[in-house]
Amino acid sequence: MIEEKRNYIKEFYDKKDTINYEEILRKTNNANENDIKMIQLDIKRLQNRLEEKQTELHIELDKAYNGSFVQTKKNVILSYNTKNDTIYFDLYSGCRVDYNEETDTKYYLNTKNGFVNVAIGYSYENASIIIKRYKYSINTENTSIKLTPFTIYIVNFLDNTQKQLHLLNNIITDISDYKITETLNCIKDNEFINEFYGIDYKGKYDLRTLQRKQLITKSFEIIIKQAPNEIVDTLLNNEYKECLPIHKLLNVQKDTYDNAIERNIIKELVDNIDYVSGIHKDKINKSEKEWLDLIEELKAREEDLKFYDISYTRYYYNYETLLSLLANCYCTNEYIRQFYSFNKYMNYVIEETINQGYTSLYNFISELSDYIRMCIGLGIKPTLYSSYLKQTHDITSRNYKIKVEQEKE
Repeated sequence: MIEEKRNYIKEFYDKKDTINYEEILRKTNNANENDIKMIQLDIKRLQNRLEEKQTELHIELDKAYNGSFVQTKKNVILSYNTKNDTIYFDLYSGCRVDYNEETDTKYYLNTKNGFVNVAIGYSYENASIIIKRYKYSINTENTSIKLTPFTIYIVNFLDNTQKQLHLLNNIITDISDYKITETLNCIKDNEFINEFYGIDYKGKYDLRTLQRKQLITKSFEIIIKQAPNEIVDTLLNNEYKECLPIHKLLNVQKDTYDNAIERNIIKELVDNIDYVSGIHKDKINKSEKEWLDLIEELKAREEDLKFYDISYTRYYYNYETLLSLLANCYCTNEYIRQFYSFNKYMNYVIEETINQGYTSLYNFISELSDYIRMCIGLGIKPTLYSSYLKQTHDITSRNYKIKVEQEKE
């Protein structure tokens, strides 16, 4: 016999009494409420106890590690993306935790079960990083993670020597596996690099990137120890084949280098080093001192352009400096070089870009170049310092088009 289901809709409309919603909301079993409170208190006590044990665990691990290597200062956190959220687990306790960028190093898990490599410590006297491979499994409720140590690796920062210890059979073997060193991509706190070299590196590179650069750059130690912080990363982008002082790497005199640091324009010097070292000496011939004076002047002019919200980069050259834009346009444009010295061209372009309401320095230079080109084509002398470049350009353009049409007839 099929049980007849209640018709709640009919019951609702058949009711004659007004529904007492307040009674429904407030109706509570006092005994049940007390039981709930007791369970909640038990949970809080357990949570407090768990936090105490997590602290004890980290202290004991630190003691154990200090015998052969130093544990990483930051907590090791494993991150996993569920369908609705990102959850985090503490490596050593396996418990769910909150992630704090200031105190934690984060490693990513792509599946609920698998293997993960994490850097757990450093052996500074051996120039090495200790990496441990774990087999892991996240429980169904996503409340905890079970981790089983599988393999321990040691990676030498200086020569990339790699060895592994299989924990199942206790056998040590030599390896060369880029996937192991990829683990170092997650280390961005500079703990190892600062302690190992005795520096205060403030750059953007993670430990894996720094290791790669150390392997291919002979002057790595000189750069990272002696160069001002603001130019370290820029210098590390070059694969220097010799171990040389910073000023020789830049191909400038030591006095020039020292003077740039003293005048707080060392970053600008390095950003424009190709011009200073003479890449376009045949078109812009200046001494190193003259270049420094120019760089310092342009640093101040950049502030003027920023104040008026004027762009000084071409849209496809976002890395361009003010000097590199001006110098590149000057050196590659014979029309402009024919009528201006570099300094007069530079001052005119900057001043009139501001005065004439242009929003892009490059657009002003392009219009100036086009105007001079048309003047040469028309056989007339250009107005070199026009205060109305757009109007002057448009009039000349109209006359130039007339000349072209006449020549076609």
